[in-house]
Amino acid sequence: PSRAEPSRAEPSRAEPSRAETKQYCRHSEEIIRAASGILSSRLRLREQKASPASCQTACPTCTSSATVNASHCGFTNKQGDCHHGIRHDQRLFSADDRLHSRCAVTNERTSLSAIPLSGNKQMTEQDLFGTNEQGEKNLTRRHAISDAALAHFREPYGEDGKQIQKDDVFYFIYGLLHSKEYRKDYADNLSKQLPRIPRPKTFADFCHFANAGLDLADLHLNYESVPCYDKCNLSGAIGQKLEVLKDGITVRPSFSGSLKDNDKNAFAVAKMKFIKKDEKETIVYNNGITISNIPIEAYEYIVNGKSAIEWVMERQAITVDKASGIQNNANDFAIETMNNPRYPLELLLRVITVSLETMKIVNNLPELNVLDS
Repeated sequence: PSRAEPSRAEPSRAEPSRAETKQYCRHSEEIIRAASGILSSRLRLREQKASPASCQTACPTCTSSATVNASHCGFTNKQGDCHHGIRHDQRLFSADDRLHSRCAVTNERTSLSAIPLSGNKQMTEQDLFGTNEQGEKNLTRRHAISDAALAHFREPYGEDGKQIQKDDVFYFIYGLLHSKEYRKDYADNLSKQLPRIPRPKTFADFCHFANAGLDLADLHLNYESVPCYDKCNLSGAIGQKLEVLKDGITVRPSFSGSLKDNDKNAFAVAKMKFIKKDEKETIVYNNGITISNIPIEAYEYIVNGKSAIEWVMERQAITVDKASGIQNNANDFAIETMNNPRYPLELLLRVITVSLETMKIVNNLPELNVLDS
């Protein structure tokens, strides 16, 4: 008689933790964004073929061009056309197109090789959309608001509507998306699909939303340069020596001999936390600095399910990735990139201002009276 083989149980595998799942999703999104950027760049430039003279092995264009990391490509077919199908001086990445090049902004990885990106010179809008030495456009601006969309928003307001420009439509939408009434009325739709943008009944309401959107965009884009919130109190062994000004943190004159504005250790942060979970008016910045008298209404400004202040608290910290062991130190960024060891503390105070000003604008938005179609 045949004997049944003993059953072999599959080895159990532990379910990935929530943090690991988030990490996998984040890495996947980064890879997709990078691949999409490279693909779209090549598709846009596919039609522009290089001349045979510019694609010879060790050609002067390739050798001198910063876009290919000071090396010739050497990839030509029998007709002498560039293997990649685009001009060397228009490449967006170097010849290897590595994944990490998507974030690199250096002389070696830019299609605008004639524009220096080092020193004190900054790339301006004119540089981006100007012309190169051959009279060719560097980049072409295409507005995301179509002519049809502009006509759609102009149509209900007659002669007044002719004043509306594409930028006004953009800022109108940005203001509308901050409306509490809009979010409440369309909550079910917003949870399932892209937002649909209604038109206000009156031109005055359109202008109100557009002006509010412009003010909000200015706050949210320039959050690093808005004034610090100077009505909070700093305490602790180091905090008592500091004074909060609108343009930043400074050491009180009476303590200038014992503490310097650029003291790395004094302003180093490991992890900010609330003094108590339900008492958000006070934040412990580090062992020597505690911030108190933070308005509770500042926490009403929510970004992706969390207050902007709490996002700063989470990101301005020292964290270690469990999988790779790589340390992310906010203090290194403050010192090496921002040249300001006070940056995490000042950023927190600036975001308090951004949150308060945002909620003032949001709370003053008009009622949502929209057209039926």
